[in-house]
This record gives sequence, C-alpha cells and structure tokens, in this order.
Amino acid sequence: MKKPVISFVRDLKSNKKMQSLDEASAKQAVALRLLSLLGWDIFNVEEVYPDFSSDAFTVSYALRIDGISKLILDVKRPGENPDELHKQLVAFAGREGIELDAHTDGAGGSIWPRSRAAWPRSAAMSATFSSRSRRTWPRTSSRF
Repeated sequence: MKKPVISFVRDLKSNKKMQSLDEASAKQAVALRLLSLLGWDIFNVEEVYPDFSSDAFTVSYALRIDGISKLILDVKRPGENPDELHKQLVAFAGREGIELDAHTDGAGGSIWPRSRAAWPRSAAMSATFSSRSRRTWPRTSSRF
C-alpha cells in the first residue's frame, strides 16, 4: 500500500492539471483514488459517506469505522481560502465530535487533528501536500 500512495502523491505534485480541477473532478481524480489506495472501500457509503452534513454545513466525505465518523474530508476548487476553510472544518468537526479534518483542492491539501490528547501521534499525522510546495504527505498511512 505504501508505494502506490507515495507514487500517487508524487504524480499529484508534478501534474500541473491538478490546479485547474473543479470540485467534482478533484473528488473523482484525487480524493476517491487516494482513499481507495489507503484501503477505504469507496463503494461502501457506510464507510466513505458522501455529502456528510449537519446544521446547514456539508463536507464532501465522512470516513467512518463501525458507523462512527473518524475524519471529515472536504474537497474544494482551487483558489478558495484554506485558512477560512480550516476554521469552518474545525468548528464542524468539534460540533460533530470528529477528531480529524482534512481538505484538498486536487493540487494540495491538509489534514489536521482536532486535539493532541486524542491523537498523540498528531505530529506525524499533520501534513500538507501541494504541487506548489516541497512539503510531502506524512510517512504514516494507516486507517485510524
């Protein structure tokens, strides 16, 4: 699993077309493929729950284990303010009791733990990847 994920992220970083994807294309070409490579069953809506919403806020996916949402993933078009999106995701995750939130625009993205107490390995799990920077995806890649 590790080599295909690393290869996929390298391809993302070098593919200039990623910066021009719309949300639907980023969901299909980036998010779903990456989730599949990480071992998530993208065809099981109980595991990869699409268009997860609450209180008039919707994210692209909630990743669930045994019916409990563990991570929310939002896919946006390139150019949206990542700081504002992060604030919204943190607030939403807090209201829903979800410990990890992530976003991508196809060309880059981030994953954040809500608290270090809940995720002691948060330093290893926090990451930013981008075709616009030199940072890379985290070395740890396992389901929660």
